[in-house]
This record gives sequence, structure tokens and C-alpha cells, in this order.
Amino acid sequence: MQGRRESRNELMSYLDVIDPISTQIIGYLGDISTEGMMMLTENPFNMHSLCELTLRMPQQAGFTKQWITVKVEVRWIHENTFNPQLRRVGFQFIHVNPEDIPFLKQLVDFLAQNT
Repeated sequence: MQGRRESRNELMSYLDVIDPISTQIIGYLGDISTEGMMMLTENPFNMHSLCELTLRMPQQAGFTKQWITVKVEVRWIHENTFNPQLRRVGFQFIHVNPEDIPFLKQLVDFLAQNT
């Protein structure tokens, strides 16, 4: 996407993205960098809306947290060519709790090695 400063790692398997209020799975992580992420979802989102999302961490590779919650802004929305029921929604990270930044970096590094 235009303006992206860091390449994202496209995933071979998807990790759950959860609504922290309802605790329901609302989509699956499609790609990620330390600056943003793409989610595959059936849920509607509006451009430039702000929300919180919880990312479920992989259950391997020494992850000591089960999930992290991030504040994001919707930067783009595209239909999914493989499954028209799913949308690809691009998010920019607006806020990551300082204590979760190492876990986000660990997630990005882990997924970069396993794509």
C-alpha cells in the first residue's frame, strides 16, 4: 500500500483476531509488521475508524503471552478475490502498550521466519 514504510510478512496460517469487548473472533491475521496489519474478516469496518483488537499469539516458539491488545486505525478496505464473503482490512497501529512492544516484535520476527 502507498506510504508503507516497512514490509509486512504474509502468513501461511492465520492467527485469531478478537474483539476485546465481546471476546469473539472477528477475523484472522493476514499479514503484519511492527507498524500495522491486515485482517481477513466478514465484519464491516469504516475507513479511518479507530478500534481495539486483540491478537492471539502463536502457541509455540516460547511466547509467554497468549494475546496482546492494540489500538488501530482502518487505513484501507478491499474485497477478497478468493472469498467474496471476506474483506481484507488494513490497519495502522496507533497504540501498543509499551510492555507489549517486545511481544509484537517477537510475533513479527517469528512469522517472518515461518512464512
